[in-house]
Amino acid sequence: MTLVANPGPMLAPYREEACLSRAFLEMGAPTWPNGFDVAPEWLRREMIAAGELSRDAAV
Repeated sequence: MTLVANPGPMLAPYREEACLSRAFLEMGAPTWPNGFDVAPEWLRREMIAAGELSRDAAV
C-alpha cells in the first residue's frame, strides 16, 4: 500500500511489519492501537484500482 510511503508521524510506524501485524477490525475498518484506521470504502477503491480485488478473492 502506497499510503505508508507518505510522510507524517501517524504513518511512520506502519513502515515496520511488526506494527502492521497489530491491526484489528473495528466497525469494519482496519484499525491499529494508536487509533489510526483505514476507511473500508477507500481501501476497496484502492484495491480495485490496483487490480488487487476480484470476486474470487474471498473464495
